Amino acid sequence: MDLIALLELDGPMNIRILTADKQPATLKAPVVRVHVAAGTPTPAQLTLCGLSTRDMQPDSPHPVAPGDPWCPPRWHRHACPVCDTAVTSLAGSGSPADTTGPGTAATTADAARKGRRDTG
Repeated sequence: MDLIALLELDGPMNIRILTADKQPATLKAPVVRVHVAAGTPTPAQLTLCGLSTRDMQPDSPHPVAPGDPWCPPRWHRHACPVCDTAVTSLAGSGSPADTTGPGTAATTADAARKGRRDTG
């Protein structure tokens, strides 16, 4: 499954200008969280944690390369823990062909949320 990292911005959604190194060009719209969604070539309607991708900005126009971390290093401290758990669960669940359905992402996100509630 191709994954796309998405930036959840805090502030006006019409500010989508990035600097040359792909950082938001304004302090009025800092990154709150980085989420991940299935996507080829555009993101799915929901992230793996179940949020709408409608107002999120892709970190890159290209899907995450196989073997690379889903969350770019510059955004690591903003990574959504539920998305991270879902990606980890999907990576260990077998063939990508078995995990591409929308129900799988929702089930994985639900399990990740439940696990997060149980531990803390």
